[in-house]
Amino acid sequence: MTTKRKRQPGCPFLLRDERELPPEATRWERFRRNLLCPPGVKLGRVCTFLLALPLFWLAGYGLTGSEMLLDGNLFKLYIVFFACLLGGWVMEIIRLPGLLGMLLVGILLGNLERQTGWMEHPLQPEWSGKIRGIALVVILIRAGLGLNPEQLRRLSLMVTRLAFVPCTIEAIAVACFSYFILELPWTWGFMLGFAFAAVSPAIVIPCMLRIQEEGYGVDKGIPTLLLAASSMDDVLAISAFVVFLGVTFSQGSIIKKIFMPFAEIIVGLLYGIILGVIFWFVPNHKDSFAVTEIRSIMLLIGGIASYFGSMFIEMHSNGALGVLSLAFVSSIGWRRQGYQDDNPVSLNFNYLWLIFQPLLFGRMSWEEVHFIRIAFKREDMGEIESGTLHNEKRRGEERESVLGTRKKSIVTGPS
Repeated sequence: MTTKRKRQPGCPFLLRDERELPPEATRWERFRRNLLCPPGVKLGRVCTFLLALPLFWLAGYGLTGSEMLLDGNLFKLYIVFFACLLGGWVMEIIRLPGLLGMLLVGILLGNLERQTGWMEHPLQPEWSGKIRGIALVVILIRAGLGLNPEQLRRLSLMVTRLAFVPCTIEAIAVACFSYFILELPWTWGFMLGFAFAAVSPAIVIPCMLRIQEEGYGVDKGIPTLLLAASSMDDVLAISAFVVFLGVTFSQGSIIKKIFMPFAEIIVGLLYGIILGVIFWFVPNHKDSFAVTEIRSIMLLIGGIASYFGSMFIEMHSNGALGVLSLAFVSSIGWRRQGYQDDNPVSLNFNYLWLIFQPLLFGRMSWEEVHFIRIAFKREDMGEIESGTLHNEKRRGEERESVLGTRKKSIVTGPS
């Protein structure tokens, strides 16, 4: 007795056959198969991207109205996000880092904005600052969750040396060059030195986490070593920068300005340790109601409160340290409850970083595009000039007139 073949709903000729293609299949057969539903993996990503473009704009316009028009802040974020996402994807296809594509797209958007005036008003500083802050919180939480307590205890002395020695030597070298060549005061030179010496956590931490996921150097603790050292390096650079900034523009007690960052570090550690221990027990790990999601949300809120709260009370050194220690202490208790290096909370923050990475690097390169000025005029096409606008306007003049008086000295500090 023959069984009747089940009829497929819709248009059967558009549906992909469940059977795999033979190895000798032609390119046309493979291409035709990828066009059927469901599409192939790469084509599916392209379709998802093209479908998300109008849906995001329609959703944003329905919620905010004018903010999604040409001069709206949300529209600028929309352009930066999708353009940098596309640029990073293209770079990964040609086996280059996706970060490079995001930076190049941001530079291109910044030059288009300044040369053509397609956006009359830049993104409001408070929007840009909040985005950078949240992105830093996300990356520091990922670093704290990725630290291995046992390896960190074993490598504690090496972490301290790697964090403090290179940063201090680099800051001293830059300060000496600034004093003898640029004729800046010593305090300004050390501010410039610690601004240069700070490690970029948004670049180092994702690379180390990727290496850790692939298993390279895990037995020797190399990812943990670099994650901890880079985070401590940033804390040292920020604290030292704040110390010299306070000494330079001090209107009160110099002793208070010098020792205040150390008090801020203690406050940040206490915040992270106390709140992290609370997160061991709240929510209860045996609760069946979305424990992982609640932990992720609470950790993100606690990190944002630490970072932006420190800015509000003007204790700038404890914000990043509070976020890092909060994530690390929380992960210690969660490991005892069964979490491993690839715990689901870390996975949630990996997804969150995919959103903030193009916003961070694209927006950063867009705003700072005046440091790499690309001329579009016909007579100097292809000319790329590096330097600040201060030096560009005075190019060709003597060094004394470029620097001006010490009151007009320029230093680039951490954002």
